[in-house]
Amino acid sequence: ALMSSEGQMTHEVQMTAEGLMSHEVQMTAKGLMSHEVQGREKMAIIKLFSGSHCLKKEVVQNIIETTGYQKITDQNVVQASAKLSNMPETKLFRAFSARTSVFNKFTREKETAVAYLKLALSGLLDKSEFIISGYSGLLLSRKISHAIGICLIADLKSRISNAVEQESLSKKEAYKLIRRSDGDCAAWTTLLFDVDDPWNPSLYDMVIPMDKKKPEEAANMIIQNAAKDVVRATSDSNQAVIDFRLAAEVEVALARNGHHCGVDANSGEVTLTINRPVLVLNRLQEELKGIAGKVPGVSVVHTIVGKSFHQSSIYRKHDFKLPSKVLLVDDEREFIETLSERLQIRDMGA
Repeated sequence: ALMSSEGQMTHEVQMTAEGLMSHEVQMTAKGLMSHEVQGREKMAIIKLFSGSHCLKKEVVQNIIETTGYQKITDQNVVQASAKLSNMPETKLFRAFSARTSVFNKFTREKETAVAYLKLALSGLLDKSEFIISGYSGLLLSRKISHAIGICLIADLKSRISNAVEQESLSKKEAYKLIRRSDGDCAAWTTLLFDVDDPWNPSLYDMVIPMDKKKPEEAANMIIQNAAKDVVRATSDSNQAVIDFRLAAEVEVALARNGHHCGVDANSGEVTLTINRPVLVLNRLQEELKGIAGKVPGVSVVHTIVGKSFHQSSIYRKHDFKLPSKVLLVDDEREFIETLSERLQIRDMGA
């Protein structure tokens, strides 16, 4: 009976379709993630920033399909910010652009928009697993250690090729589009970090060259690193999420009163960094402390001066200096895969 055709067929079926399927599932990211359900529960927030035409859409979709992550987009953050600020979405979106209004030195609309964008983003962080796709992810405090920063970038040749194929552009049109997008990216990292290279590895946990990786390969790399113990949530990193929210609330309160300075929060203790010309420092410090101290959750306020601070014969809430030019990316630049020190240390210890 064991050697009968029916028995052989049953045995072969077990060793073929089902066995191969089981083997394939185990060998894929989806299989690994479904096999380690408990690991999935603790995976990190993914912040994904990308150059244009670097296959971001395909990478994000692969991550979502594999992990079940929810996606937070710039559109989501802008919509939430518009409700909080009563600013038009068009003005909020301008914060992501290198093209700054000539009136911004009087209105400081871009800085105000950034404050509201941070506040809106802080209100979207109640999901257990999510990927922040776009400019908004860079707003998140780097003290939130259970967030992993990813940069997707590629050489200019492959990006132009992707743009030509995806958008039916000429090579010249694709080049102009990419350069304009790179200018926006550079302006954003300059505004947030004073770093004019948007692909600088120091800003991210991983830089992935998409001219050398397929979308599914990049997605699998991101998923594997997002599941590492070193980027799991801790009591300190959860507190950092609360601190991020409080800092954003203080920043908005200051912006409503015409002031813009660096804000850091630590369990109710707020530090304001003054980076502007100041006429009477003590008077400004007291005014800032008075505004920040009224924000619910603030227990104490400190002020310090930053690297751009100096005494001035005139203090204005508005900044009259011209916007600085950003450094555009080199056309011939080649990108290599990089991994942050904290992820490398975990690899070596594994």
